[in-house]
Amino acid sequence: MIKLQQLAHALALSHHGNFQRAAAARHLSQPALSRSIQSLEEELGVPLFDRRSVAVTPTLYGEAPLWRAAMGGWHGRYWQTDGMGWPVTATGRTRTDQ
Repeated sequence: MIKLQQLAHALALSHHGNFQRAAAARHLSQPALSRSIQSLEEELGVPLFDRRSVAVTPTLYGEAPLWRAAMGGWHGRYWQTDGMGWPVTATGRTRTDQ
């Protein structure tokens, strides 16, 4: 089950672009933040962040939900996916076929 705390951690990582700075901002250790993000990604079944670049950046799967959360419009249904990474609404339809 996705927790709001995980969302706050993901937003901090998106904002700071670095695990160490995001962890410090959330008053966590870097390993604790990393585990929280990894748990969220496992729950969703998609990578939310690209860790290969110099700065950690949201993937295509992470951009839209993180933007919605930052704008205050987060609802758990936007984090549900159809198994291939496409967001699914509460009705079970993908967001693209509505």
